[in-house]
Amino acid sequence: MTPPLDPATLVGLPYRALGRVLSGPGRGVDCWGLVLALRPDVPDYGVDPDRARDLVRAFAEGARDARWVRLEDPRDLCIVGMGARGGLSHAGIWWRRRVIHAASRLGGVRADYAVGRVVG
Repeated sequence: MTPPLDPATLVGLPYRALGRVLSGPGRGVDCWGLVLALRPDVPDYGVDPDRARDLVRAFAEGARDARWVRLEDPRDLCIVGMGARGGLSHAGIWWRRRVIHAASRLGGVRADYAVGRVVG
């Protein structure tokens, strides 16, 4: 069995729309690709995070999946949804009181303190 990835090792990975490649040529991830890299037990809902409605649909499908549980306090390696004005439009992984996430506007994967709305 492959040991789980350390989220910190992915910081700095380039952003790539629909990216699922962690190393080599063409490497890069989007926000859902990062979630899948760190939580391979999660189904790939075919999310294009550049289309917010796809992410909203995935979270809605996930809400009906018994494996998804909403947490009042996020814990390490839980998936968090982020967004503004009460909507979910971005996903990341909670790690040591930070959110590891990828976005084109960030230029790739970053670890940021959670500011604004985070749903565990």
